[in-house]
Amino acid sequence: MNIVIKEVSLDNIDTLVDLAKITFQQAYGSQNKAVDIADYLENNFNREEIKLEFNNRNNKFFMAYLRSQVVGYFKLSFSKVHKSFGTNKVIKLERLYLLKDYIGKKIGKKLMLKAIEVAKDHNIEYLWLGVWKENKRAVDFYKSWGFEIFAEELFFLGEDTQEDWLMKKSLY
Repeated sequence: MNIVIKEVSLDNIDTLVDLAKITFQQAYGSQNKAVDIADYLENNFNREEIKLEFNNRNNKFFMAYLRSQVVGYFKLSFSKVHKSFGTNKVIKLERLYLLKDYIGKKIGKKLMLKAIEVAKDHNIEYLWLGVWKENKRAVDFYKSWGFEIFAEELFFLGEDTQEDWLMKKSLY
């Protein structure tokens, strides 16, 4: 399977917005109230919000392509440092999502390898993220990459308050 991962350009914003909405809905729609998902998507994955995130020089987005079809993406935030780190040489992996038909096909592995490569290119010491405690598949995926739980955090999905694990991985 020939997967190509490219940094998102301004020309790809609409594709990124559509992909973000679809993958989030696929990942969490069956486990949450439709109204909470709709609220979250409306507030966080609208074109204006994604464009603001894209234009922030501390963020980078990458999309995975299988042939010419976009099948997944991730976002890195260079400005989000958790208080437990003794360094500012950290990047937060804020999103790593695949279309449901492509989960389990090693595309997530390629996205993670690219995220680690970008982090190392910037001399980053730690990659960290938040993941819903109930998302066992994702938690197991991150653990398989050497991520360790270091804290908990609340996540607000519409009117629902959920608990996330915060996980980190040393890159050296």
